[in-house]
Amino acid sequence: MVARTYFARLVLIAFALLAAGQGYAQDELRKTFFKEADAAKAAAEAAQASLLSPRAWERGMKEYGDAEEALQRGRNIEFVRDNVADATQYFREATTNAELAATKFAQVMKAFTEEIKVLGPSPYKVY
Repeated sequence: MVARTYFARLVLIAFALLAAGQGYAQDELRKTFFKEADAAKAAAEAAQASLLSPRAWERGMKEYGDAEEALQRGRNIEFVRDNVADATQYFREATTNAELAATKFAQVMKAFTEEIKVLGPSPYKVY
């Protein structure tokens, strides 16, 4: 009886270590593959790409989410890498578009910002 309990504990510990090792490996893969995409996403967020370039932003977020899901499910690494590369490209495109829009519409953006300061946020959804 004691041998069975000891064996069961040993098996549970082995599974726990295996799961922890896989989680660590997956985390390292994520850091490696998503490094550029995370930087591109941060740049797009700083440029307000979700507001100024919504199509490219949404495409980037879709590819980014697909890559995260594929990595969690253990899909083919090439599939994950392709999704991350596409996400990075869309985020960079969104950043470029947002910077151009911010330059082109600087006066409109300034007036809009001033209006929000005076009147508060609009109850209507702004795209």
